[in-house]
Amino acid sequence: MHKKTTAKDINHKNHIVKHLHRNCFKHYIYKLLTSSVKKIAELASWQSPY
Repeated sequence: MHKKTTAKDINHKNHIVKHLHRNCFKHYIYKLLTSSVKKIAELASWQSPY
């Protein structure tokens, strides 16, 4: 017997997709931030007189 996909199911799927997207985006931003922070730290330590 074929189960009809209800609006609730579709909303749930959309919610999961949105959630995944948001998590990927957060992860991407986090990676960007950490890499830039590392670069800045390297530059700072390289330029520091001591």
